[in-house]
Amino acid sequence: MEHESGVRFTAQELELFARRACAVGLLECPGTSIVRRPRRRGLSWSIPLWNPERVFAWCAARASLLFHPLALGVGVLTIIVAVLSLVEAAPRSAPFPVPTQPQLVIFVILFNIVSIVHECGHGLALHRYGGSVREIGIRFVLGWPCWYCDITESYLLPHLKQRVAVIVAGPFVQAVVCAAAVLAARGGDPHVVAVRSAAALLGLLTVLNFFPLVRSDGYYLLTELAGMPNLRTDAWRWLASSAARQRMFITMPKARRLAIIAYALASLGFLALVLDHAVILIARLFVAGDHLSIRTVTAALSVIMIFTTLLKGRSSTP
Repeated sequence: MEHESGVRFTAQELELFARRACAVGLLECPGTSIVRRPRRRGLSWSIPLWNPERVFAWCAARASLLFHPLALGVGVLTIIVAVLSLVEAAPRSAPFPVPTQPQLVIFVILFNIVSIVHECGHGLALHRYGGSVREIGIRFVLGWPCWYCDITESYLLPHLKQRVAVIVAGPFVQAVVCAAAVLAARGGDPHVVAVRSAAALLGLLTVLNFFPLVRSDGYYLLTELAGMPNLRTDAWRWLASSAARQRMFITMPKARRLAIIAYALASLGFLALVLDHAVILIARLFVAGDHLSIRTVTAALSVIMIFTTLLKGRSSTP
């Protein structure tokens, strides 16, 4: 700052700035591993659990072969073989029965393992390009819990190719792990069949992870490719405030403004669909006397989070 603009700061001013930045989580004190407090953003609620910086740095230095084109090709080949095996076995498969308790336990365990591996893919890719992952935890999106790691430093990477690689690394690792589990789960034992079915379902969720209307890998990939890092924020501002719409009309190019409008309308339609199904599930609980289920709890949390987000966006948008 002093060199480029001539602005000078005293040592006391810099110290005060550093303390305030540490207090709000923008800086970390030297020699410490700070895990920030739980926070809510939009439709997600994040609970940090651990600072994995040292572990990821140690692994990234010893896992460079995983990023070699030959290793990536083997991963793609594994996915293709697993998909072909599932397609070949599909006509002979019986209708999927109602999951039993052991099958649900297997699915939950495999889901958490795959989710952690997914986030490790993001973290290792970011460390490979010189960034750091300083937070890993659990995030509730529309009431559904999932693991996450903070790859905010990927925005500082100089090349678009690197930033896209960090985003895609997670789903790619998840797909490879699920494909390997599908190929390894051979036989007719009920537990083996349960593992194979769960791995196939989690592999399918890899594709859904690129859905861009929620804060998933697909959304961040869209913002990188479009060069619009604040797309969702601008979309909600456009929906919630006429003053924001007028300001965007004056200050933004037409192409960018149309992209924001299209994303805003698509997001609103998606939330309306989710809200409709959530309300129906909750109504069935009280009207039809159904038992309380995970789907009903998720639906109730979704309704609460959607209404809270809409009210917050309305009150905070000028």
